[in-house]
Amino acid sequence: MKKESNINKFKIKGNVCVFGDSIVWGAWDKEFLGWCNRLSKYCMMIYEDDCTVYNLGIPSDTTTGLLKRMENECNVRNPQTIIVSIGINDAIYLNREKYILTDSETFMKNVQNIIDICKSYTNNILFVGLTKVNEDFTNPISWDNNQSYFNENIEKYNEKIKEICIENNVEFLDIFNLLDEENINIDGIHPNERGHEIIFNNIKRKII
Repeated sequence: MKKESNINKFKIKGNVCVFGDSIVWGAWDKEFLGWCNRLSKYCMMIYEDDCTVYNLGIPSDTTTGLLKRMENECNVRNPQTIIVSIGINDAIYLNREKYILTDSETFMKNVQNIIDICKSYTNNILFVGLTKVNEDFTNPISWDNNQSYFNENIEKYNEKIKEICIENNVEFLDIFNLLDEENINIDGIHPNERGHEIIFNNIKRKII
C-alpha cells in the first residue's frame, strides 16, 4: 500500500484502528466501556460517516502479541488513522523469575516494528502513552501472585515509547501523570469511569 505523504500533524479521519490492551478495550468502565468507545461515540456525532473507529484492544496484550495480529487487522480495515496504546503489560515484573516480562531491547524493537507497520498504511499515527498504577494493589496483582506492576518500570517503558516516537516523527500523547488513585479501579491497574473520561478528553484535545 502507498504511504500518505506531507502529513505533519495528527488528525483523526477515515477508518481509525485503535490498537492496545484491556485499557483500550475498556475494562471496568461500566458507563461507556472505555476511552476508545467514548472516542467512537464522539466521532460518530462530529464526523458522522467520515470517521469509523475500530476498537482493537485485547486484554493482556503486549507489543509482541500486537505484532502478531496487527497487519491482518489493518489489511481488512485499510486505516487512514492509527492510534496505539500498548506496553503496560510488557512492563510486568515476574516475581519468581525476577525479571520484566519483555526485556528493554525487545520492547524497543517491537515498538519500532509497530511504527513501521503503521507507516505502511498511513502517516496519521498517534501513540497514547502508559498510565500509572496504584501499587497498593499491584504488588502482586490479586489474580496472580507472580506478577507485579511497578510505576518505575512502567515510566521507563513509557519514556522509551516517547523516544522512539520522536525519532520517527510520530505524535505521542504522554498521560503517565494524568491519573491519580481516585481515577484508578480497585484492581490498581485499570482506569475507572472517571479515568477513562480524563484520557478521552485529552485525546479529544489532541484531535481538535
